[in-house]
Amino acid sequence: MMRHTFILDLSLMPSILIEVKSDDSLFFKFKLCYSSSELLKEFSSCYEKHKNKELLQFYICKGPGSYTGLKLAQIISEVLALMQTQVIDYTHFDLLNAIFEDGFIFCTYAYKNEFYYGDEKNKKLLVKKEDLLTTLNNCKSINRIAGKKSDLEHIKEVKVDHFLEDIYMDFNKIKIFISNFKSNSKLDLVYFRHEEQDFIPSILK
Repeated sequence: MMRHTFILDLSLMPSILIEVKSDDSLFFKFKLCYSSSELLKEFSSCYEKHKNKELLQFYICKGPGSYTGLKLAQIISEVLALMQTQVIDYTHFDLLNAIFEDGFIFCTYAYKNEFYYGDEKNKKLLVKKEDLLTTLNNCKSINRIAGKKSDLEHIKEVKVDHFLEDIYMDFNKIKIFISNFKSNSKLDLVYFRHEEQDFIPSILK
């Protein structure tokens, strides 16, 4: 019987929905969603179409990301669990660790003039642009990964090797992730910053 796998990443905008049928290239569908309502419509359609299949599993990204997208991801995860559908939590670091065995550096713009940064050892920091540029320009990793293509507006001075969006679009990389990452652990949401800090207006110089 074929396995149906869905991957949902609502942590960044645009959100991403991937559908993979079985363990080969029989079917691979990638969808960018530019609003929560568009994502929910796509998700509902996919779930209704496949909910009676025995081998149905959802990978739900738990961050790092913004408050609103991750809260929606948590709600979807809880609904799927109530429907007794297999849910596998992962973070961007889990995704990249499963794919890039030779290491990586990941960064994405976290608003308020700050960047969220981490590497294969899962060292995670919220840093200012100047500190990030110093780190990236001095790093030896051959895999410099940005979360969103719009991040380039803020770090034009740095060479970026991959974007998350392009990694998600690559069937071979997604196949490696699904094959290599196995976890039954329920993960906490990984916000860019603590919730109480996310709603404090920033004063940009």
